[in-house]
Amino acid sequence: TPPRSKVPPPSFLEILCRKIEKMLASSYRTNLLVTSILSKLASCPHRGLHVMLLQPSHPPSNPKTHPLASLRKVWRDSQALSNSIPNFTALVCQARKRLETEEWTPGTCSFEGNDRATHAHILLGEFLTELSCVAQVKREIHRIGRAYEKQILAC
Repeated sequence: TPPRSKVPPPSFLEILCRKIEKMLASSYRTNLLVTSILSKLASCPHRGLHVMLLQPSHPPSNPKTHPLASLRKVWRDSQALSNSIPNFTALVCQARKRLETEEWTPGTCSFEGNDRATHAHILLGEFLTELSCVAQVKREIHRIGRAYEKQILAC
């Protein structure tokens, strides 16, 4: 038997980052699951997760395991794709209207080609908006907590 590979299996964050970077080619259901996981991680009250996921000024020690670096990459890819598809803005508007008006369930919908790209673009934009809101709320809560600590320590 040949010797086993000494390469360790990818970490959870590496797998998650790969999924993020492949959002434009992934199914809508997969993208919903990936963004749901990231959203839940971003909402966790753990300082390390907060720094890694929500502080853009924090340099990644390993870009392979840094979700923010992966989100930046997929957003750049999405922008490049949007520039390469004729009438992309109109296609996104049509796709958004369909998503808002049609009855569907994430497990049964299937988008291909430009539809897949437009739906991934919409989902990515919505998710980035949600993530920025989580970051803003966490910053405000942190600011209030600091003010409270100063008040308590002054007593």
